[in-house]
Amino acid sequence: MKKSLALLVVTGSLLLASAANATLVTTWSATETDNWTATTSTGGTGIFSAGPSVISWGGTGNYLLNNETQSKARSAVVITNAASNLAVVTNGGPVLTTVITHFNNTIDGGRDTLKFTTLHTSLVLTPTSPAGAPRAPSIVDFGVNFIETPNIGPSNGSGCGFTSTSACDDIFVLDNLAGLVTHFVFDGYKYTLNALGLGLSVLTPSQCAEVNKLPGCVGVVTQEKKHTDVQMGFTITAEQVPEPAPLALLGLGLFALFSARSRKNS
Repeated sequence: MKKSLALLVVTGSLLLASAANATLVTTWSATETDNWTATTSTGGTGIFSAGPSVISWGGTGNYLLNNETQSKARSAVVITNAASNLAVVTNGGPVLTTVITHFNNTIDGGRDTLKFTTLHTSLVLTPTSPAGAPRAPSIVDFGVNFIETPNIGPSNGSGCGFTSTSACDDIFVLDNLAGLVTHFVFDGYKYTLNALGLGLSVLTPSQCAEVNKLPGCVGVVTQEKKHTDVQMGFTITAEQVPEPAPLALLGLGLFALFSARSRKNS
């Protein structure tokens, strides 16, 4: 019995020592890179161009201009990276990273337009307090469905067949909602990355149906002849996790104590 109690004391001490050695990273330096991959188009006329940071389609005009003639008008989705060596506080407020912009210009019908693309996000976190080596990047792929709606009906969107402000809003839907929350374990703590997109929201059932998605889909609708931004960012939260080896030893100690009591009672 005394030996079992001693074993339990030793394993409990190991568990406490392990918890004491766990170190919370309170601040990080973050670098995020984003690019478009696996892009597909609908097929049609005009010029379709898919690059790592700019996807554009339509006529020969400039997508930055919303006053081009309809035959020349061009639309685009653009990644603007501004996420290098950003200071991040564990359990602190959000850190803003990449901006995704849709330049929605009125183009001719039948144009070859964007159908689907993937936002490939890579985030490298380097501990700064306490200082440490960069950890392996967290990589998330967000599938993005898109529909270039026909510009029909009144300018208030009443003839679009779905909730719309202009005639008719274009629609983006995010496929990989699970990727908005990811986890990693580092030096005794479990860290949770919560991605956010300022501008994303739950769309109406009619908007979801327009992109062949079930009600409750998440995305953004963009008005004609305007550019719409989605500001990406994230937060980091942390919670301490017990080391598996000391837990196993503690379980062994409890088992020995239980066995000793069972033999004494018998």
